Amino acid sequence: MTASLEECYRTLQHDADAAAFDEQRGSAWNRPILNRICDYSAIILNPLNMRVRALALIAVSAERIVLKVSGSQNVSIVFAPVEQLAAEVYIKRVAAHKHLPFPQVIKSDLSYNTVPAAYVIATYLPGGTLADITEEALQRIGARQDGRALGALHGNVAPGLGAPNPTGQWKNHPWHTVLREWLTERGSIDLLADTVGPHMGKRFWDTWLKQAIFAPVTPVVIHGDVNPKYAHVSVSSHIQLDGIDSSGLIVGGDGMFDVAASMRSGFHQEFRAGFNEGYTATTPLTPAEVARIKQYLLIFRVIDALADDSIDRESLATSIKHATTALST
Repeated sequence: MTASLEECYRTLQHDADAAAFDEQRGSAWNRPILNRICDYSAIILNPLNMRVRALALIAVSAERIVLKVSGSQNVSIVFAPVEQLAAEVYIKRVAAHKHLPFPQVIKSDLSYNTVPAAYVIATYLPGGTLADITEEALQRIGARQDGRALGALHGNVAPGLGAPNPTGQWKNHPWHTVLREWLTERGSIDLLADTVGPHMGKRFWDTWLKQAIFAPVTPVVIHGDVNPKYAHVSVSSHIQLDGIDSSGLIVGGDGMFDVAASMRSGFHQEFRAGFNEGYTATTPLTPAEVARIKQYLLIFRVIDALADDSIDRESLATSIKHATTALST
């Protein structure tokens, strides 16, 4: 190991230690990995015979660690819970087969054989993201490319609803069960119960999930967590979508789930409009698809409201009561 690379590893460990003790970023899941990030990185990279010049800690959250490795090729190492990576590896491999703009998987280990953590090595996406673009025209054009890419992704039939497990097997669950598991996993069901009361919360979720509109859903490959921060772009005289990163915990489901996610009120208006333009450029949405989008949007509004610390509980309870009544009629 060269002196410069040794310095890179020292800097990496210093940054990892700082993240581990940060109240916002450190967690019971990521601290054991951060504490040995240099050891794990060396073990993972050695078999690849890369001429590593630099390593950098790009992002750390409670359940995700991202490293950039610069060398004979630039790659990323992502550590995350195995269920999350199983979904991401699946979607990236489908995208690679269809030549869609997603990072290509170089190696993954979801079985903890190499190090005591699940990880995936993929091509590194350069540049910034659509979330960083302030020029409205550029954001709209980039969003169109994002919408077209995800529309093409939705053209692929998925083996089931939800996501594969680490061994590649899919559960044979109906769509409403997958949605309930997703809401439970993210804590939305319990949080609504705590906010508006358990009876009102349960009645709302049960009413929404029992809608017949969800019964005929044919599973296609979806992103599951559409967000401008996952759309990596390069900007010069024009804007170019370099790739779409990450995924949600649902990668087999209703494509309209992704379309509705792109319309969340927290996203810039130009992103929402551009995504829709790109997605519908070749095929307009059907009335049935529009109806499903409206129902998914309702849930995203509830999720976003629950994440807003300034939300008035009484106002939210009134809205939930009216929504439940409307769904029942």
